[in-house]
Amino acid sequence: MPPTRRIALLYRPDPLDLRQRETLRGIARYAREAGHWQLALDPYADQLEPAHYDGILAAPHRGHARSLRRCPVPVVSVTWGLMHERLLRVIERRHIAGRLAACHLADQGCRTFAYVGFSRQPQSRVERTGFTRELRKRGLRIHRARTFVSYAASRGGWRKITASLGDWLERLRPPAGLLVAQPGFARLVAQLARQRGIAVPRDMAIVAADDDPVLCSLDPPLTAIHCDYAELGHRAAQLLDRLIDGAPRPRRRVLIEPTLVPRLSTDRRRVADPLVDDAITWIERHCTERLDWHHLDTGQSDRIGPRHVAAAVGLSQRVLEQRLRRTRGRTILQELTRARVDHARIQLQHSNSPVAAIAYHSGFGSPSAMRRAFHRHLGATPAAVRRQARST
Repeated sequence: MPPTRRIALLYRPDPLDLRQRETLRGIARYAREAGHWQLALDPYADQLEPAHYDGILAAPHRGHARSLRRCPVPVVSVTWGLMHERLLRVIERRHIAGRLAACHLADQGCRTFAYVGFSRQPQSRVERTGFTRELRKRGLRIHRARTFVSYAASRGGWRKITASLGDWLERLRPPAGLLVAQPGFARLVAQLARQRGIAVPRDMAIVAADDDPVLCSLDPPLTAIHCDYAELGHRAAQLLDRLIDGAPRPRRRVLIEPTLVPRLSTDRRRVADPLVDDAITWIERHCTERLDWHHLDTGQSDRIGPRHVAAAVGLSQRVLEQRLRRTRGRTILQELTRARVDHARIQLQHSNSPVAAIAYHSGFGSPSAMRRAFHRHLGATPAAVRRQARST
């Protein structure tokens, strides 16, 4: 067994955001696989004696610049902080994130485009550049709106930003497509659009530049750029281990590829038929509900079905089926199943509830029905989805 390696995680223990938690998950996975790593959360590890740690995985900020520059042990940064310093980094390809969002919004039929982000964040500037360049290639124009990172730090700042941002959203000619830095900020934009009478996604399609499973699942569910931060953390730990062994420093940073996760906030395909739009919105909100057993006949299912969806939007089941097939190529039951699979997948990935309980609370008739639906829509079993989430 190799000697124990003491690895410092240059993080402030509280609070940890989504990126930090997922990155640490990947680092912890590598430590388990290595078997001889000893991890320590230490926000001042760069200021200790050289022999205290064998290596540092850092989420640095301005106060670390000088000490990290002089650090005698290998350091790998896992964030965009201190980009002016020559730190070895493992980070996500933010310009690709911008390009993915631009392509998706253009393909959804948007005609006006905007980026809402932060002027002082390097990752925000990079993804904005990728977004802008892709749109210009297509001969499309972009509007920009920026704000400060601390927009929610005070009541006065919050009121000022929300008022001016709401006015700006009203001036965008529909159909507009927005890429918004950070999921919390994207959620605010969606709220302001609703308050101003701007329909999402009919008048405004929104992409969040990060995929927070909680914030992005609220109504309306937000399309998001997904970066596998757990994989980022794992690869950063792997690289640090090689550096400690004496491997030469790579000439280039290690880059993680993002992907786009489409959700309701950009699904403009159904805009061609407002009643289909209403039906899908109703399904998204009610697909997991159960009918009151007092109003059921003996032997009737208590699950929401196609006839309930049709009644909710004032159409016959036959007419709604025809409209859905014409605009989306699916039946009412297929749309219900898709929404239930999405709900169950999130529960499997982010809770410890038994599969049977998740099946019931996601609107399925049984665990076996949920397994069949997962196989059709995801090509995997619920157990496999949960295992994959826990392995990263």
